[in-house]
Amino acid sequence: MKIGALMLARSGSSFMNKNIHLINGYPLMAYGMMAAKQTNKIDCFFLSSDSEEYLEIGKNFGYQPIKRPENISNERSKSDDAVSHAYTLNADLMSCEIIVVQHANVATIYPDIILESIDILQSDNKLTSVVPAHINNEYNPYRSFFIKESKNIINPSMKYNSSISPNRQDLPDAYFLDHSFWCIRSKNILKKFNFCPWNSLGDKIYPLKTENMFDVHDKKDIKKSEEWINQNRERLNYLKWN
Repeated sequence: MKIGALMLARSGSSFMNKNIHLINGYPLMAYGMMAAKQTNKIDCFFLSSDSEEYLEIGKNFGYQPIKRPENISNERSKSDDAVSHAYTLNADLMSCEIIVVQHANVATIYPDIILESIDILQSDNKLTSVVPAHINNEYNPYRSFFIKESKNIINPSMKYNSSISPNRQDLPDAYFLDHSFWCIRSKNILKKFNFCPWNSLGDKIYPLKTENMFDVHDKKDIKKSEEWINQNRERLNYLKWN
């Protein structure tokens, strides 16, 4: 079974150049690349980006460039659009049965979790994807509200159900995706599941439960990433430390 890796790295962001911000001497986006390379189970590696600078950095870490057009590189563009563009453009990706879609703004990633996701997907043909996710019942949908009709009035996000307890501990677990990577079957990409905001995940998503994984959106997250890396050196023993 051929497996590919596709990293998504759009240049525009409110936190300028976050994907190439240096952390312990490496660009942020390099951590995902190095982790994928260390699995020794992925056959080809690609980077989709609108930035020539990002594409050059990707080459240094063994990722072949796919130039993303401007119309799918703005702040409203969907990850699915970039995945579909790269997939339909590249024969190597189209020949892969599994694609590990990586997000560039993540340092909290290591080879074993990528390998585990691949193994789970390979072991169950009914699954459409495996995605790292965490449980956070503090933000359970049953406890959330949206502003509707009036800017000063909120309404529950879920329809009233008398059987739903107001106590957090009694609610079903709420899973949230880590947005570190997705392990997907490539045949999902051109299908229309209409199941969630990320169509390429399909409709049978396995949540690989994690803790303390997160993506970077500001300087505080950079600091958190540095702390995570220092606390997980045994998982990242392939790195050269400064």
